[in-house]
Amino acid sequence: MATVAGAGVALAACAAPVAAPSASGGAAAVNTGARQTVRYLSWWFEEGKRGETWNAFIKEFNESQTEIEVVAENIPFDAYATKTIVAVQSGQLDGDILMATPELAPRLIRSDLLYPLDDVLTRNNITDLSSAHDALRKDGHLYGLDMVTVAFGILYNVERYEEAGITPATTPEEWVEVSAALTDRDNQKYGLWATHLV
Repeated sequence: MATVAGAGVALAACAAPVAAPSASGGAAAVNTGARQTVRYLSWWFEEGKRGETWNAFIKEFNESQTEIEVVAENIPFDAYATKTIVAVQSGQLDGDILMATPELAPRLIRSDLLYPLDDVLTRNNITDLSSAHDALRKDGHLYGLDMVTVAFGILYNVERYEEAGITPATTPEEWVEVSAALTDRDNQKYGLWATHLV
């Protein structure tokens, strides 16, 4: 079972090492009684205080029970998205819990290599999720948990807006329209540019 999270997300992949019902609602995987190892992939286990905090959470969880052993595996951030996308393209995610940025999470969800978390929520009586989770749903199933919600600011090029006679958008729908109106593929001008996107 793999999970993805990042600047805000946790998702689940299909190679379930712990007892879990199938995505189609069938019988749970057989648990042999041995402690199950869950590989948790992220870029932040070696990031100073954040890394120390997450490693402490994992240690506390591992010491709190005897069924699951979470093993933290760090992948440097500059290689993380590429390695994860290559794994998706090969049809196999290389971890059980996977962190993802807000841009990477939807790509992983579309890959059909993730395991829905609906049963996890039910077993733990989790019913009140923020609207941030809407982006982590597919076909009515939840594939991720928001870990960190941050607001991203949007900067715009006033000159381009004035040239096009466009005023800044005030709704998400207007933002999509404005971005499309500012796009000129022939001259390689785009209505949206984000250096952090995968």
